[in-house]
Amino acid sequence: MKNLEGRQIDASPRAPWTLGLPWPVIATKWLICLYAEVVPIETALRIWDCVFLEGNKILLRVGISIVVGLRQEILATDDISELIGLFRALEKNPTLMDCHRFVESVFKVPGTLKRSQIDALRRQIYEQRKADRRKGSS
Repeated sequence: MKNLEGRQIDASPRAPWTLGLPWPVIATKWLICLYAEVVPIETALRIWDCVFLEGNKILLRVGISIVVGLRQEILATDDISELIGLFRALEKNPTLMDCHRFVESVFKVPGTLKRSQIDALRRQIYEQRKADRRKGSS
């Protein structure tokens, strides 16, 4: 997600991972629970409808849309606890409360997001991790 999100958020020294909060900490809960515990239930149900219709790339689109929607707040964050609080408050975020408008933005905000691009990024990350494991076992 970090690689995809970078297209939308400036490479800022205040990006979440520079505050010591790696993307897996943020996105794992989002993706494992399919956003059920992080967005209002109506929005989660709309997201699930889209997953059944469009496939799993919607989950990445949703994540990118959330991060882009919070762009100003993320870049204004000075410490990790503030950032964690920002992501924990998603369920009360007015943008996510209007599920219809949010789902419309999911298809607009990330721009073109091709399955082939996602697959290529997954292969690239897989190869990087495989090489890192080989180096670590040497």
